[in-house]
Amino acid sequence: MTLEEMRNLSPDAIAAQEGLLRKERFNLRFRKAMGEVENPMRLRAIRRELAQIKTIQNEKVRAVAKEGGGQGLERGLRVKG
Repeated sequence: MTLEEMRNLSPDAIAAQEGLLRKERFNLRFRKAMGEVENPMRLRAIRRELAQIKTIQNEKVRAVAKEGGGQGLERGLRVKG
């Protein structure tokens, strides 16, 4: 999934995608420990996609907070600018 496609998803869809990737990463790590991984580069791709999803989630939180005057930021995030 490209970054633009991820940015167009709703927050619920992004959270669902994150859950799927976390589950897939767990399964791949387990299979790697058993020596049954078919594509070890998929682990890197999953880590990268998870980082992108977290970045997009953070962008959306900051955008909402900036519109609302910085009120109600989750996890104590600060808005620059």
